[in-house]
Amino acid sequence: MKNTVFLDTGIIILYQCNHEETLKEIKTKKKNQYNFISSELNYIEFFNHLCREKGKINAQIIMENLRKGDIIDFIHVSENI
Repeated sequence: MKNTVFLDTGIIILYQCNHEETLKEIKTKKKNQYNFISSELNYIEFFNHLCREKGKINAQIIMENLRKGDIIDFIHVSENI
């Protein structure tokens, strides 16, 4: 998995909040052909965070858009993770 970065929930939160340094780093790495992955567990953790912050319906919309986007691929949990 050359040029692959595993993102933890904290970084996903910063990305979603448009944190300037995080956005800049992700955009730079994306230009350099990096792939970003995270686990389904991080997806669930982020969803839980959003539910508390923005309510369930808003969280569902944000999560659907995140999954449809081309930035982060969420992978199933396995022994490799």
